Amino acid sequence: MDVESLKKSGSSRVRCLDAFLVVSIVLLFAAVGVLTVGLFFGTKAETASSPQPYASDVGDKMQNVAYLKPHLRNLENGTMRWTAVSRGAGNSVGSLFDFNPDHHSIRTTRDGQYFIYIELKLNCSTTPVCDAGRFTVSIGDSRDSRDSRLTCNFELPEWKETTPVYRKCWQVTRMDKEMRLVTQMTAQQQLNKWTIDVAASEQGIYLVG
Repeated sequence: MDVESLKKSGSSRVRCLDAFLVVSIVLLFAAVGVLTVGLFFGTKAETASSPQPYASDVGDKMQNVAYLKPHLRNLENGTMRWTAVSRGAGNSVGSLFDFNPDHHSIRTTRDGQYFIYIELKLNCSTTPVCDAGRFTVSIGDSRDSRDSRLTCNFELPEWKETTPVYRKCWQVTRMDKEMRLVTQMTAQQQLNKWTIDVAASEQGIYLVG
């Protein structure tokens, strides 16, 4: 038996086995790298092509909402005048409502429970004294003067400086479709020295169920 020949043959097999293991490890890392890159770009492509649910949800919710800003600063008896706020290509009145700028009314188009609110900030003008008095805002159906869905009372003190009076009132109420809401202002006496802060005041309604 040739011992030297056996030694050379064994060494050759070990070297072949080592080379095979090295090549296998290299191929394994290469496959993992390719797979990782593929998954990364696949995820990026899916994310880019998928619609964004957040934007859709916001759009759906905005359909249920309408809010208006006062059109005039004066406190006077009669129907309160409102205006819609521009928002992108549309305005602040969602598609579930119909705002009539001529009659300053909001019409509901669906039966349901609605959250309605009004917030007003009243300022004393720069005249020496603003008279004390009571000011009431009532929101109700224009077809029935006795219908009042929300009433907000303001107790106005006598001020000798520009100190604002702020109040927010809200109510959850069931309303039928085709109801037209208008806001009525009532002052017990002349309050022409008090004015509405248009930027800090608004009226809103949204469908809750």
